[in-house]
Amino acid sequence: MKKNCFLLFSLIVSFFWFSSCHKCQEAQLPSQTFSQQELNVNPYFATETLVFKDFNGDSIEFVGVKRTTFQTKYFSNDPNGDEVMKDNCFGDYYYSENNSTVFQNPSNERHFELDLCFSNEFQTGTLEKQIIFNINNLNPTVYYYLETFCITTDSIFNSPSSPYNKVLAYYNSYQIGNKLFTKVYKLGCKSGNYLFYTMKDGLVGFLTDKYILYSLQK
Repeated sequence: MKKNCFLLFSLIVSFFWFSSCHKCQEAQLPSQTFSQQELNVNPYFATETLVFKDFNGDSIEFVGVKRTTFQTKYFSNDPNGDEVMKDNCFGDYYYSENNSTVFQNPSNERHFELDLCFSNEFQTGTLEKQIIFNINNLNPTVYYYLETFCITTDSIFNSPSSPYNKVLAYYNSYQIGNKLFTKVYKLGCKSGNYLFYTMKDGLVGFLTDKYILYSLQK
């Protein structure tokens, strides 16, 4: 009888120990949000019309469509965002702010998007405040530029998680086409394409896949 009671007691203890060790932990961690000063790294309201011209006078026009803010949820047991759980548990999580501005040309053939976001700390091991540039031709899809950099309130610098993207140069003043801009970043990528960006005027020039340079007119 005593032996049976002991075995029953052992089974109960083992059950509760096993359950506690494998209990799914999904605690909400502090959210990641941008300050207003950080959001000002993107100067657009999405009400602008941007006109770029090359040296032959050919133009590309982008019309503001929207600037939106939304939240992305990151899980510790799902660092790649592919909805694969570990031990039937997604793990601890946090919400991360994304601020996206979209421009299209009037015929919807070309697209310019500027995103401010945070890296997935569960995936990279570090938290980066990022700016992502996406300039492409939609049909067929050809990317003139799609790259990621890090930001502070007053600077842009290389992202450790995107080693092929480089801040090629910084100019106190620089002429692109027929206009002079101040505090200009020249941002390059692995393909050899690059763009010019300022925190005052936004995108002021970019190179297409045909290596044609377009500069901001208004």
